[in-house]
This record gives sequence, C-alpha cells and structure tokens, in this order.
Amino acid sequence: MKNLIINSGFETGTLTPFTGTNVLIQSNYSHSGQFCVLLPGGERESQLMQSVSINPGSQLQLKVSLAKAEPKPAPPITIAIAYHTSTFVFIDYGLKKEIQYNQLPYVLGESWLEFIQNPIPSPTNAAYAQVLITKPCAYGTSDFLIDDIQLIDLGVENDSRTRTSSDQLVKPMQLSGLELLVPNIIGATGVTGVTGPMGITGATGFTGPTGATGPQVSATYGQIYKTTTQAVASGSAVTFNGNANLSGISHTSPSENIVVNTGGTYFISFSVTVQSAALSAKAHAFAIFNNGSIVANTNYGITTPGISLTATGDYQVTGSAIIVVSSGNTLTLVNTTGASINLPTGIGTQTVVNASVGLFRIS
Repeated sequence: MKNLIINSGFETGTLTPFTGTNVLIQSNYSHSGQFCVLLPGGERESQLMQSVSINPGSQLQLKVSLAKAEPKPAPPITIAIAYHTSTFVFIDYGLKKEIQYNQLPYVLGESWLEFIQNPIPSPTNAAYAQVLITKPCAYGTSDFLIDDIQLIDLGVENDSRTRTSSDQLVKPMQLSGLELLVPNIIGATGVTGVTGPMGITGATGFTGPTGATGPQVSATYGQIYKTTTQAVASGSAVTFNGNANLSGISHTSPSENIVVNTGGTYFISFSVTVQSAALSAKAHAFAIFNNGSIVANTNYGITTPGISLTATGDYQVTGSAIIVVSSGNTLTLVNTTGASINLPTGIGTQTVVNASVGLFRIS
C-alpha cells in the first residue's frame, strides 16, 4: 500500500509540496522524526493542503496525527478530502469531518490523537484528491500540531457498495478516561474555511484594434516685429521690419501685411511702444485688422498724462485675443487713435522692439 502524500512527516524541514496559510514548521514537538507543523490558534485562520494524483475508483485511507501545543482549549478543526478532475474541476467531497472544540490532547503528558478515516471511493472521473485541513477564527484557543499525514491507496474497489459509518473510524484516544470518536456522518455545515491561495495570472488577452487618429493641429505660429522709428498716421498700419520663427505665417520685411497660410483659431497678442508729447494728455489705441476690417475684440488703448513742460514719455499699448482667421487672410496692426502716433527708435542707448505681433494656432 502506497502513501500518496509527499513529505508527509515534514522531515525536509519545509512545507513543500504542501501549501498553507498561517502555517509554521517547528521542531519543539513532533509525533515522529524531528519536525511537525504548527497552526496558530486564536483569531488567525489557518489552512494546510496537498493535492495528489489518484486512480478512478480508488479506495483511500487518511491518517493524521494531531495535538494541541498549549493547555488552552483546542480550536475546532475540519479535515476534508476533495476529488477533482484532470483539469482540477471540483467533483465532490469524499470526506469532510469536523473535530469539535477542545477535543485535542495536550502534547505534553498525553498522546497524540490518531485521526483515521476511509473516504468514499474516488469517482470514475476523478484524477486528483486534495487533502485539506482548516482551522477557523476561534478566540482564546490553543495553537495545534499536525504530523505524519498519510493518504494510503488501498486499491480499486471491487464492489459497488457505498461505505457506511461502520467502515470509517477514528482510533480511540484516551482523554481523562473518555474515548474520542469522530463518526462518519454528515453533520451541520461547518464554518467557512479560509480563502485559498490565488491562482496564477491568466494569459494576456488580444490587443484591441487601434483607434482612429485624432485631428491634428498644424504647427502654425510666428512673431513679426519692428525696431525702427515710424510716424503712424491714424487709420494706418505699422510697418514691420523683422520676423522670428515663422511657421505657416508669411511676412515680407519691411511691410505691414501678415499673411496667414493655414486657416483656424488663433491666439494673437501685440504690443506697441508710443511717444507722448510734453504737457499733453493723449490717447493711444491700436487694433488688429483682418483683410482691412477691424477685429473688434482686439482694439486696445491707453491715455498718457502730460507730466512735464518739456519732456516726453514712452508708453506701451498691449492687447491679446482669440480670433478666427481663414486661409490666405492678411492681418495688420492699425492705429485707431484718431491722431498720428510716433514710435521711438530706442530706449536710452538701446535699440528695442517698439511693435510686435505674435500668432499661435490653437485649433
């Protein structure tokens, strides 16, 4: 007769190939050999399991040695054998027993409990048997020990009878003069066991189709600026003499016309530095024109104070807006003050930009 359980006495010093939750290998006590397994009592749930290959119709016998590790009451324990197909689909339980609360002997001074059971024969579609020992949360209970787990293959059943409770037995264990017998009858449903270990991650699914390409905004931008003096008459445009980083924007220097090659919505900003005559409170205003017509939300202006009998001052008109421009349209920066305005040549000894227009396409 063959013991199907591998490392049944834990003499490798490890659990493998058992799997467990809240399970410890220890060598302080053992039923035989050097090692056994300890499952903590109290509120921690514990589980120990191993699956083995079996032949359909096999008659098995399960043997387990059990004891509590402390003088406190022993927790309830469920011992089961579950049958599975070759693809590890659950079929049924061949055995499911509960050892009731405080029914294990204390390992010091008393013998171990020998749990012996013959489960029902394995079904004809069974390929695996899984031995499963679980302990639920049980406050105030002792740690307990497991050793020498054996699942004996007694051979294939030669008749079709169903085994009765007289065929199942637990070897009597003396506890204060009383015998402990775990009968093979189906009692009330026990507590839910701890969740089993997570299975392996499934294969990655197929990559979905690539979505449609979203709309593209062309890289259209530019700065057009001026560094020379100019007397800009009312209703006239600033003549620009410099360009910077033009993309999709055209300007021929020197000229007043800024040509937008790609239609769309643009963010536009401008600034103009103007001279104010001495002792003259004077208004200054500029706006963007599109194909000769004013763009109303771009008309900005200031009023400069007369601050001296002789001195003049330099002031700056700035503006910004979001505008819609069609492909091929011409933009200009126009004096809307109603009077001529002078643009200075520089500030102190420095040549500065005295007028500038920046455009950025945003859609």
